[in-house]
Amino acid sequence: MDIEQLDPARIDEVVAVLAAAHAHDLPDDPPFAPGYEGRRILHPTPDEPTTHWVAVDGGRVVGLVQLTTPELDNTSTGLVELTVHPEFRRRGVGRLLWNHVADRALASERKLLIFEARLGSAGEEFARSLDAELGTRDARRRLVVDDTVRARAAGLESTARAHGTGYTVHSFVGAVPEQFAEGLAYLNGRMSTDAPLENLEWEPEVYDVERLRGREAAAAKQGLEVHTTVAVDAEGTVAAFTHLALTPETSEHGWQWNTIVDPDHRGHRLGTWVKVANLAHLLRHRPTVRTLLTWNAVSNSPMIAVNEAMGFRLWDHWGEWQVRL
Repeated sequence: MDIEQLDPARIDEVVAVLAAAHAHDLPDDPPFAPGYEGRRILHPTPDEPTTHWVAVDGGRVVGLVQLTTPELDNTSTGLVELTVHPEFRRRGVGRLLWNHVADRALASERKLLIFEARLGSAGEEFARSLDAELGTRDARRRLVVDDTVRARAAGLESTARAHGTGYTVHSFVGAVPEQFAEGLAYLNGRMSTDAPLENLEWEPEVYDVERLRGREAAAAKQGLEVHTTVAVDAEGTVAAFTHLALTPETSEHGWQWNTIVDPDHRGHRLGTWVKVANLAHLLRHRPTVRTLLTWNAVSNSPMIAVNEAMGFRLWDHWGEWQVRL
């Protein structure tokens, strides 16, 4: 068994491993998107350099590990994704990849490694074998888009609009219009301080427009279609935002990303308003969307309440695990 740095020429072999793991571990999830997964590996976000290594057995790629090393904050932390082909599990491949990435992390002065694993899965079993600490317990919820959900969203938007006097919402696809960019960058930074992290050791992130634009460019290279809605007050201040994303290969299934309301503007149901307005915006552009998946820390009661009012229902639980080197 050899560990090699990924040669981009072997990207199709790596994607095949990821596809096999998805089919085995998440058979009820939306379909695997091979094109997007390949592009995600080749085009990481610029402020978080990522290196990939593969486990090769008899010339065949049987596992993958990636190490992401944030450069602008959390500079002593590394983010890890590790996947072993289901046919090659319980043979020590995962441990071999982990030891390799841990050594590389220490060489780059990373003292804490964070990774995700679904609770009750082989991933959790592996995490516990590493004596990993459960930092944040997350829940995924799924929304099945039907006429009932559409009617419920329209009612929620009407009620939220009545509470949001003095605010307006604006929706768009792709890059953020310049007049909203600074405000959106600021609120992206607040995601690392306002969202519950529980026991996860994560430092505040500092965003500016340059960082925001870099991430938008990476998302475009990955082929993501990102729908955003912002709430703006009478002075033009961005008070809240939310994202939804689609890949071209799985256009019937989307992902609800970040949602946040500035603390100075809470109490006006802006979180509900931007989420249901963004859903309506998405469905105008992509009326064939059938499901959405979203993540929340299980302790994030306010946002979970909004999601459940929209019709999201519990799907499964995940953990963000951390290992000190």
